[in-house]
Amino acid sequence: MARRYVNAQKQTPRGAWPDLIGVQRKWIASRNQCMGGKGKRIACIAFAYENRILRLVEWEDGSALD
Repeated sequence: MARRYVNAQKQTPRGAWPDLIGVQRKWIASRNQCMGGKGKRIACIAFAYENRILRLVEWEDGSALD
């Protein structure tokens, strides 16, 4: 995922970086909420990462800015 984030930064115009960073911070906060419930923690974290990687691909190909 870190590689995807770096690629997203490279493909995103500097003027849109605050948006990318803001979305990343929201994702981190959302992911951290997975830590509350032991029973579903692994599934929650796995889903969070899979979903975030898909969204970062959108930043890489520019479709997140459309």
